[in-house]
Order: sequence, then C-alpha cells, then structure tokens
Amino acid sequence: MGSSEIIGGAIGLVVLLAVVAVGVHGTLVRKPKEQASEQRRVESMSALVRRFGAVVHTPQSGTRPSFGVLPDPRLNQVRLLSDSIDQPYEQAVEFPYRGHEVLALDYSYNRRTRVGGDRVKLVWLHNYLVQVRTPPTPWLRISARRPAGLTYPGRRPMPTGYPPFDEAFEVVTSDERFARASLTGPVLDLLVTDARYRDKFVEFQSGTVRSEFSGRLSAEPVLANADMLIDLVRRLPPQTWHHPPQ
Repeated sequence: MGSSEIIGGAIGLVVLLAVVAVGVHGTLVRKPKEQASEQRRVESMSALVRRFGAVVHTPQSGTRPSFGVLPDPRLNQVRLLSDSIDQPYEQAVEFPYRGHEVLALDYSYNRRTRVGGDRVKLVWLHNYLVQVRTPPTPWLRISARRPAGLTYPGRRPMPTGYPPFDEAFEVVTSDERFARASLTGPVLDLLVTDARYRDKFVEFQSGTVRSEFSGRLSAEPVLANADMLIDLVRRLPPQTWHHPPQ
C-alpha cells in the first residue's frame, strides 16, 4: 500500500447509530436487491457492535481509532459536491476479539475506466482493512505472488530458503534480521498450507498486523479475516516482539 498515515489518539464514544446511518443512506440510491444486501450488511455490523461492545468512528463522530494505519490517500477523479474532503475512511470499528484488539475500517474512491472507443465509465471502488494490534515491530510485508498486484514494487524480495514458500510468496522488509527471526518453520508452514493466505498480503506496520480486502465492512468477513490475522500472530515466535522499529 506504500506509505500510510499513522494514527493514534483516545477511543471515542460508541456511535452505534453511525453504522446504521451510513448504510441507510446507501440503500436509498440502490436497486431493490442491492438495498436488501446493503440492509443485511448494515444489520450484521450493528450486531457486531452490540456483541463486542465495539467503538465506532466516522468522520462525523469527531473521534479517531486509538491505533492502526489509515488507508493511503486516493485521488477521486470525480468528486461529488456532497463528498467530504480529506475523508480517510467511511467508518472504523474497534473491538476486542479472541484476546486481541481489532480495528476494521472501510473507504471508497473512484476512477475512470475506458470501456471502448472514447467511452469512459466512472467506477466506484470499496475496500476495507482489518488490523490486529501488536507490539511495534519493523516493517514487513508478506505477499502472495498470485493474483498479480499484491507484491510490493521497488524493493528487493528476501528469499527464505524454503522453496514451497518462496514459490508462492514474496517477502520485503525494512529489517532482514527481524524477518528471519519471525518467519520460522511453523510460520512458513501455516502460510503455505492454509488456503486463507494464498491470495492475500499480510503487513506488519506501526504496531499492527493487517491486510486489505475488497468490499465494505460486513461482520462475517471481518471476523473471518480477523481470525486469519490472529492465527498468524499466535503462530509467531516470542523473538518477533524483541525487534523494535528502527
């Protein structure tokens, strides 16, 4: 994802209605099937907030997540008059899960795509991040080689010497000693054998282990991806946390 804005600050009040408000606004401009799907998504996130006592942050709430990394800035090629300027995310949800602190947030942006001849279509894209809080570490990114676009350009990959892993993944890091101390045999085996990691990237940055996905926040995939990250964090050896950022 490149350089990202590091964020901090105190946790604000729970803003449960913010989740509903964002979703209800979207349902007013969608077709009936999309409305029903959006309503289920909103209801699932509202249930997640109630279940875990989550803290919700929106640009309107005046609060910010207490940890984590914001999405990189995206330049909207067409900005609506109703769009907020410099809005890094649409909603962020902090909650305790399996003994860890989890942050999930989503954002949207648009781009023009040529669809034939001189015709151009405006496409809106939605992504979301899931992050698990950890002690601070050097930067490390583990990317599946397929599908294309997950690997990190501009840095030389670090081979681990374990062919099944090196054939499927690419590792780039700011501290090779940290990477080698962390990517032990059990960790590499988990990444190679567990299908959840085969088409994703996982990034250690600013006291989080995180990844990014297409779509908007919905409870089931948010929890499934939090499970994936927590399972990796729990497999890491103790020496992982003995390497502070440089």
